Amino acid sequence: MTAGGFGPSSKPGTGYNYDTLAADLDALLKALDLTDVSLVGHSMGIGEITRYIGTYGTERLKKAVPIGTIGPYLVKTPDNPEGRIRHECQLGGRNWCFAHWHRRLRRCVDQDFHTDIPRNDIPTMISHGDDDSILPADATSRRQTKMIKNVKFVELKGGSHGLT
Repeated sequence: MTAGGFGPSSKPGTGYNYDTLAADLDALLKALDLTDVSLVGHSMGIGEITRYIGTYGTERLKKAVPIGTIGPYLVKTPDNPEGRIRHECQLGGRNWCFAHWHRRLRRCVDQDFHTDIPRNDIPTMISHGDDDSILPADATSRRQTKMIKNVKFVELKGGSHGLT
């Protein structure tokens, strides 16, 4: 499945957020009456899967495979000191301002998944590169691993965000 805004799918001008993407995934799973589904996603796709689980649960799911995960929350705030991105500028050591980001990315990176992640009660394998400068493992996968009960964490030495 290609999420809205990516690949050949439509490029919505509004409503592009993880709530909408999760609702689209739910509609697809229900329309096709799919169960025992294994969801595999990369980067922003993990936000969609995480929000789906947080909102709709795991009844239709069998497994999850987050690759280069985005959660639990990237923005550094007083109540999230482990975050890495200051609201104004900073991503992967680069000086990128959110104001200059494409609106899709800006809306999706600034999401808090703290309440969604613990709802994941299915077998999950998180795979992440230890050299990911876009979504550093310390701010993402290593933290998320501690929040899921049935998880296996595979960290790829030298792996970048694209795991190459």
